[in-house]
Amino acid sequence: MNVAGIFDAFMKASDIVALRDQALRKQEQIDSVRSRLCGNCAHWMKTTCAPEKVHGQFKSMASPACAAFAQCVSSRDLEDKFRGELERINGRIATTLTQTR
Repeated sequence: MNVAGIFDAFMKASDIVALRDQALRKQEQIDSVRSRLCGNCAHWMKTTCAPEKVHGQFKSMASPACAAFAQCVSSRDLEDKFRGELERINGRIATTLTQTR
């Protein structure tokens, strides 16, 4: 293997590592918007939030969800968007891996 081939292999490996890191961060975003936290609930900061309005409990966006949790539309939209981005990243990983063989 010549020197150029070594550097080319190193650059492809570096690209794969970077893409896998992007995929991991994107999966963390998906997990975040799917988590059962008050900030992802359709009732959060509304009059329909029973723990806050009925029981007088303070609920921040990071508070654990109650039994009435309903994922809000914006969380579902973000999840769909992030899943599409993750698919594109995984496609780039597959393409890069195919090119290295």
